[in-house]
Amino acid sequence: MRIRGVDGAANQGSVDQLLVRSGAAEPAFTYMSTDGIAAVIYADPSGYRTIFFGFGFEGISSTRSGYNTRLEVMQQVLFFLGGSTATAIGDGEVLFLPREFSLEQNYPNPFNPSTVISYSLATEQAGQPVSLDIYNILGQQVVNLIRNSAVPGFHRVEFIGTDIASGIYFYRIKVGDQALTRKMLLAK
Repeated sequence: MRIRGVDGAANQGSVDQLLVRSGAAEPAFTYMSTDGIAAVIYADPSGYRTIFFGFGFEGISSTRSGYNTRLEVMQQVLFFLGGSTATAIGDGEVLFLPREFSLEQNYPNPFNPSTVISYSLATEQAGQPVSLDIYNILGQQVVNLIRNSAVPGFHRVEFIGTDIASGIYFYRIKVGDQALTRKMLLAK
């Protein structure tokens, strides 16, 4: 990771010193202008984890321009501290896991012919049966979009309504014994 200070943090003139009494601590960041250590990570044998930054966290740039952003650094920190509050996907990208079950309003709405439905599944719902269905105004199921085991995280599903008539529809997600429903409008 590469980080860069902004505003007041970039002009810090003091020399920070961190004494590590155990050989288990590893440098996490080094200053670019010197060989000094900017942050260390430590995991002791009992499982406790510590990260020490020798600079103000708010001093990390919030824009990319060749460096990791404040959010990216925080995501890596959360991943190091336990992995239950963050998850690694793909090529090392880290995302937060949602704390609660939710179903967002589809976008766009009204739509023609496609829309995106977003929802989140919490960690405690892992492995439970999940289904996402579309219903007409009479309460009849028109389409089943998802039927599988719940995977915690933020999800998006595209619904294409080319084979159904214009009108008001409801989409309902059910995980275990919990269910959420929202309304959408297909306007052809």
